[in-house]
Amino acid sequence: MMAHRSGAGVAVALSFVVAVFAACGGGEPADTHEGHDATADGTVMTEMQAGDAPDKPTATESDAAMAAGMPMGETAEDHAEHGLVAVTEDDGQTIRYWTCVMHPSVQMAEPGSCPVCSMDLIPIYEGEGLTLTDRQRDLLPIRTEEVAFRTLEREIRTVGALEYDETSLAYASTRISGWIETLMVDFTGMNVRQGDELLTIYSPELVAAQEEYLSAVRGVEGLGSTHLVALRQTAERTVDAARSKLELFGLTSRQVDAIAASGVSQTAVPLYAPSGGTVIHMNVAKGQHVMRGANLFRIADLSSLWIKADVYEYELPWLYMGQAVDISVESMPGQSFAGEVAYIYPFMDAGTRTQKVNIAVANEDGALRPGMYATIKLRPTLAEIYAREAHPDEPYACPMHPWITSDHPADCAICGMDLESTRPGMTAVADMEMMYVCPMHPDVRQHEPGECPICGMDLVETEVEASDAQAPTETRYVCPMHPDVQSEGPGECPICGMDLVETEVAASGHVAEVDAVYTCPMHPDVREDAPGECPICGMDLIEADADAHDGHDHAPAPRDAVDTSRDRMARAPEPHRGPALVFKYACPDHPEDYATVPGLCPKDGKPLVMTGETLAVPKSAVIDTGLRKVVYVDRGTSGYEQVEVVVGPEAWAADGEGGTKGRRRYFPIVTGLNPADVVVTNGNFLLDSQTQLTGSASGAYGGALGDDEASSAPVHNH
Repeated sequence: MMAHRSGAGVAVALSFVVAVFAACGGGEPADTHEGHDATADGTVMTEMQAGDAPDKPTATESDAAMAAGMPMGETAEDHAEHGLVAVTEDDGQTIRYWTCVMHPSVQMAEPGSCPVCSMDLIPIYEGEGLTLTDRQRDLLPIRTEEVAFRTLEREIRTVGALEYDETSLAYASTRISGWIETLMVDFTGMNVRQGDELLTIYSPELVAAQEEYLSAVRGVEGLGSTHLVALRQTAERTVDAARSKLELFGLTSRQVDAIAASGVSQTAVPLYAPSGGTVIHMNVAKGQHVMRGANLFRIADLSSLWIKADVYEYELPWLYMGQAVDISVESMPGQSFAGEVAYIYPFMDAGTRTQKVNIAVANEDGALRPGMYATIKLRPTLAEIYAREAHPDEPYACPMHPWITSDHPADCAICGMDLESTRPGMTAVADMEMMYVCPMHPDVRQHEPGECPICGMDLVETEVEASDAQAPTETRYVCPMHPDVQSEGPGECPICGMDLVETEVAASGHVAEVDAVYTCPMHPDVREDAPGECPICGMDLIEADADAHDGHDHAPAPRDAVDTSRDRMARAPEPHRGPALVFKYACPDHPEDYATVPGLCPKDGKPLVMTGETLAVPKSAVIDTGLRKVVYVDRGTSGYEQVEVVVGPEAWAADGEGGTKGRRRYFPIVTGLNPADVVVTNGNFLLDSQTQLTGSASGAYGGALGDDEASSAPVHNH
């Protein structure tokens, strides 16, 4: 390690000293030192030393060599092939521009002096990248790594306190003034059910209202079969008004009917529990006088609790509604509880720069109690985050294949599982309407019962969104086995050969021509005109309909096309679309055993779980300039090329190098790199410093100026 560091220091010091030495004209002018001679390389020698020069290096030469980091007895020319020495003479190469070794932002078309420090400008030649000699490679501690797909995840830890579920809180309050006669629930902590009697209250106001109601009832009964219609209608309206008054005082319809049946007013009326749960607060005692509107009991359902936790701003991209959460409390060490993100508040705490998040946790056995401190842990994978973001407006998605989405309940096109709602928690409910839908062909909908014209199954009455129910329909020819295959005219299915059946389907642009192409079963967005293998997973392509998915609810995997060419050079950054994703099925205990289709682990027989891999680069390979991020790519004989990259949020990945499984930090690649690119993970700052010393656009200096920016660099005038 010390040798590597020493070599790095030698290389950097050598390039700097020699470049400055050359730019300054090789030292002071010879005619200012009487009795001294100047050698061809600018080394000043005395008369005695000049005579000894052929046989022995002079003291001045030795000192200069040592200062430049060269071994004793070597001059700059002798060591030029070993050090990072800037070439100062035109050896046939095309000069790109002239720059200052101390101010690389100064770039001139002609030689001259630096406008900032007056040093002589040096030429910068055209070239594909920074090249190193074999000795330089030995001296510099450069390590490289191949860019590959990895399973990236992020662990988020935070703390919070268990609280009542705000959606389950209820108050028992009185709508009349009076005195408490009896108290059935007389201490905090009692469990009650909805409709249980909590207390009885005597209220002169309520007694008077009952007498008014009974008087009105007797008045209607006294009219008998009178033919005075107007009088009878007035009496009935009086009864209705008196009854409504009692109900507004809090009496139920059953209580009012009982009063009318008995003909006697009740001096004390009960107060019932508005919901079931635990009494968490009491504000009443026997004999107490209470006023109208007083909250006498507070009831909470403790079978479900909330945790209000704080997460930092940079962790927000890793959160989503319905996300699984692992919860632990100090009172039960070694035991964990499952929860989910129930709500993410739409504002942040400006003082702490944190985001408040509500986490719901089931508490059927009552082991958890409000007020407990809890530790929350989330371990989302980058694949699930980007898969969910790919179709944020689709309310239904497959739990095994999250890129399969729909705007209505349906089955997954790959595994057949029911699509689950992606909008748990507090979400708006759309207007719904009942229609008759085919279980196998959800596009077949009608307002009357009947049979599916495609498969003959009975249509099932289903609740659908009103907008879908009112959508227009059109006549299409559909394959009974492959409903994605649709045509405007009769014909045969290109997949199974069955005759297409005429049917009415939703006019939602489900137009699919019957031209056959070859696609991957696991990556339906991979399509070729001829048979072959999938460039992502290697599976054989199968013949399928070319436009089977066009306009369909089942969207392909959210994956960008990946350029697998290793000869690709740097490309301009593209708009942010998220990293490229590759989904596979892996064993939880043996991640090295994976498949491209569902199945069982060959080692322990456990079901394989779907995971997603992302094209990633080690964090140590990325130089963050503040304006952009760059990496150095090893292009072999072409040298090291500086490539600008667009990356996603920092994440972690398991690393099994050296027989040990550790965890390293990675950046997901959005644009800039391809699989199998070799990037520098250690020593990239040394390469960048050498790029700066030679006047090129470095990553650490000037924000990694590109060609366009370099040509318009400001000129310093003094």
